[in-house]
Amino acid sequence: MTDKEKRNVLTEVQQRVILAMEDEYMPVSKVIELSGANSTAVLRAVDELIRIGILEEKREDTFPRRRLVRLTDKGKIIRGKLREIYELIDK
Repeated sequence: MTDKEKRNVLTEVQQRVILAMEDEYMPVSKVIELSGANSTAVLRAVDELIRIGILEEKREDTFPRRRLVRLTDKGKIIRGKLREIYELIDK
């Protein structure tokens, strides 16, 4: 697999994060809970998904300062495609 092909592959944890996402901003702690994956792996996945434009983040100004994330438009499309794929697999 070439470097370019590797960049175009979502890991299992990244897929779980995308599928766990709702349409509004949500705390990363909730993403960890809903994805059912290891917290360190989810944090890495979130950082990478932000870097490639699938998630966007903001920080709350009030204490405690939570890290909130949501899907970008691109991320919503990818979530829909992932759901379609898993529906086909389940048939």
